[in-house]
Amino acid sequence: MRWHPTDWCEELTTRKKQQAAALELPEVSISDDGDVRYLHLGTPWIQGSMKMAAPFEIELEYVQRMMAWLLFIEPERVSAATPCNWAWARARSPSSA
Repeated sequence: MRWHPTDWCEELTTRKKQQAAALELPEVSISDDGDVRYLHLGTPWIQGSMKMAAPFEIELEYVQRMMAWLLFIEPERVSAATPCNWAWARARSPSSA
């Protein structure tokens, strides 16, 4: 049997599917404290949070810091795959005031 250039793609796809099936994801849990809802991934440590009254505002300071780069680029450059990030950057952009 002769090797074909597309054989590697099929082999890689099969290998990736096997790896994904073997991957164990942590248990997702949610807790509430007043007006704030927290996300936990397999531990009591907080992985994310949101204010129930303002779900589109970034609640955690470390997440705000991770998203700060959006303040320094034009909103058009933000991927369409991240609409929440784009809205956050646009809302805080000096040009939107």
